[in-house]
Amino acid sequence: MTHRWSELTHSLKFHAQLAHAAKAPTEFRLLNKCDPIMVGDPLDVEGDGLHVALQVFEEETPSGQTPLCYHIGGDHDMI
Repeated sequence: MTHRWSELTHSLKFHAQLAHAAKAPTEFRLLNKCDPIMVGDPLDVEGDGLHVALQVFEEETPSGQTPLCYHIGGDHDMI
């Protein structure tokens, strides 16, 4: 695993844990392979979103091309 990817996953884990603790709804989108992950939903008392996010951050690695335009369009539609 590259050093940059290791730094990124460390940062993602921090922000996911912060969103969960603050009950601040936050959507994480890994641009390759993965559906968006919601963390910090006040109704998610068990922390299921956090557990899913942490697992995905550990298992995923960068690969292939990034469908950035697709995801920006999805974010635009959601806003």
